[in-house]
Amino acid sequence: MLMKKLLLLVLAAGMSAAMSYSQVVHYPLDTDTRDAIGSKHGTPSLQGATFVTDAVRDGVLLLDGEQGIVTLPSDLLKGMSSATISCWFNFAGGGWWQAVYSFGHINDPWAVFRLNPRTGLGPGGTLGVTILGFGLEWQDFWTENPIDTLKWHFSCAVFDADTFRFYLNDSLIIYHDSVPATPDMVMCDPNEAYLGKSLWEDPTFNGMIDDFRIYDRALSEQEVHDLYMSTGGSSVPAPKVFRDVTLWGYDGKIHYAGVDESAVREVRVHSITGQLIHLSDRITDFRSVRFIPGLYIVNIADKEGVISKKVMIPE
Repeated sequence: MLMKKLLLLVLAAGMSAAMSYSQVVHYPLDTDTRDAIGSKHGTPSLQGATFVTDAVRDGVLLLDGEQGIVTLPSDLLKGMSSATISCWFNFAGGGWWQAVYSFGHINDPWAVFRLNPRTGLGPGGTLGVTILGFGLEWQDFWTENPIDTLKWHFSCAVFDADTFRFYLNDSLIIYHDSVPATPDMVMCDPNEAYLGKSLWEDPTFNGMIDDFRIYDRALSEQEVHDLYMSTGGSSVPAPKVFRDVTLWGYDGKIHYAGVDESAVREVRVHSITGQLIHLSDRITDFRSVRFIPGLYIVNIADKEGVISKKVMIPE
């Protein structure tokens, strides 16, 4: 475990130097709520929060829509004038105002940043984002149409000085160039931060969450696209699960079963911090390529689609 943690820290530092931004936290949410790059661990509720193997994304956090939440450290956005917050979520439906995540505090003082997959904003029933900086006015944004339930969505919120961008999957769907609230302004004392819980007495999140990250600066559009792709996204064709595909790590290598080797067009292996480790047009290269012990995200593409799986290379 110590070697794995050191590896993650080295990869995160290397990626930060190369791309001029750093991760504040990264919760892979495979089997627990630990921070993969530091010590800002989340705390799951005693009931209603479990970890399951999903057919598309492997190990993920499942919240039951009743009691399941994760309490995050209260200072995650402290001191940030710009930031990027991303995660994957799969909304199973239910009442309005469930929160994928929420930051802030209500009722003296008031400060809020939240993502709701289904809100009462606009036409109602659509995805919405609320930003309320301490001492500033409310700002609500929403999509024109409801999002699909029982389907994985990539979300990425970018605070860039007074500009706010929100991406759903690989598309910019919300853009506003006069948002006075910085991430630091949605922090207050006392402050709260959650996965799956609203700051109000709303229903808790019913569905799955995976790969939650916070960066300490605004990612560019290209960087958001790269993050989407490196964590399991695909523009064309749409992501599709290969039946009965199995990937596992052993003896420094990634092994596979159930893959049509002749159909594979591209194989990408990323570290969990998003760094591209391996790129090939042949999956058979796995027979000779060795990897340092750690957790990796493997994307395999052929003409039918893409599969993304997490693979642990044990020490």
